[in-house]
Amino acid sequence: MEANLLVTHEPSHAGSAREEVEKALKSIKQKARFLKSDVDGLFKLRAPNPKKIVKSLSKLKRKKGMLEHTFHWVPIEKWVNANIKAMQKEIKKMQKGIKSSEKWKLDLHKRHFNMPSTEMIAKLT
Repeated sequence: MEANLLVTHEPSHAGSAREEVEKALKSIKQKARFLKSDVDGLFKLRAPNPKKIVKSLSKLKRKKGMLEHTFHWVPIEKWVNANIKAMQKEIKKMQKGIKSSEKWKLDLHKRHFNMPSTEMIAKLT
């Protein structure tokens, strides 16, 4: 089962961060399952609707004491091999589902990929 929600946190506070994730999900009445992660500072989760979770969390960010141990909550639309051709192919498929009246956003998070981000975005869009 693949993760469809990534949550970053300070690796030295993994316990507090996990409690925070559980508390945040409970407060917005959403559920997610923690999956095995081999990356320090990264929780991998599987949720029925990760986009809804991230949208709902924007309200929690304003409350003091909420979301202090986690940094980024990233919903994953699709996992793709880390090569330009595969990414271009998937982006073309996704473009078909975006209406001209809709807005979209590309977030690029890369590690161990030696192409500069600006060059990579130019090739992908």
